[in-house]
Amino acid sequence: MEIKNKKGELLAIVFDFNSAEGSKNFITDNSQDFQIASFNLEKNEEILRHYHPPQPRNLSSTNEVIIVLEGEIEFDIYDEDLSICESGVIKKGNLLALFNGGHGLRMKKDSKFLEVKQGPYDETKDKIRF
Repeated sequence: MEIKNKKGELLAIVFDFNSAEGSKNFITDNSQDFQIASFNLEKNEEILRHYHPPQPRNLSSTNEVIIVLEGEIEFDIYDEDLSICESGVIKKGNLLALFNGGHGLRMKKDSKFLEVKQGPYDETKDKIRF
């Protein structure tokens, strides 16, 4: 599920790994600052060895991904004007990718999750509470 602001710009994506069909699911497109894909590969399949050479990148936002391992988390997504756009719940096997605007999270149950975001990260500059 994509969550967009009034202008149609992407704020967030909610993805359920449990409903992923096929062996490769690209959740974001190549134009996004952050690339996300899920894989469901069979025994002996392989991803050929490779590396990612340094590339100059000009990023203007900090993207963030939440992957729920256990529990249940309620989320609120806000646009750039800090007006709420969407609320929902993610649980085990769900991913929440955050691109623009603001967000808030509340644990509905004891929860374990992974958070991944771009670095380097300076909380004094890269996080503003509202």
